Amino acid sequence: MKLSIIFACSLLIIGLLVNACGTNDMSSDLKSETTTVNKLDYMTCEQLLIKAEDYSGKAVIVQAFCWGSSPSIDGQEILMSLDDQKLEGMQQSHVLVHFSKDQERELLDIEENHRVKLNATVAAYEYGALRLINPQLIKTKK
Repeated sequence: MKLSIIFACSLLIIGLLVNACGTNDMSSDLKSETTTVNKLDYMTCEQLLIKAEDYSGKAVIVQAFCWGSSPSIDGQEILMSLDDQKLEGMQQSHVLVHFSKDQERELLDIEENHRVKLNATVAAYEYGALRLINPQLIKTKK
């Protein structure tokens, strides 16, 4: 019994020493972090909606289908509806992006069911939709 305890403690000490004396090469750590970031390059609407509270006030990158856009009631913003699936029939979008009137030109070529990728800040969940503010388009594709 005493011998097995001594053996286990020896292995623990050796493991700690090897770990403490390991190389100080951080490039492998950096590579794994970069890989992780690249795998999580963007979120879907569903992923964002599930963790909306966790991302409140934070910038996120979202890739989704554009369901169309229209001016806000006061005309100061352009509202774009997003979803993970193409629009078929009448449906309510649960992600709404608030573009400024100054960004209107960027949105002219984006039609219904075009895929968009954008960076935006997560705002409030109101009237059945999560609001994204301060958006910047990254890319679009048919």
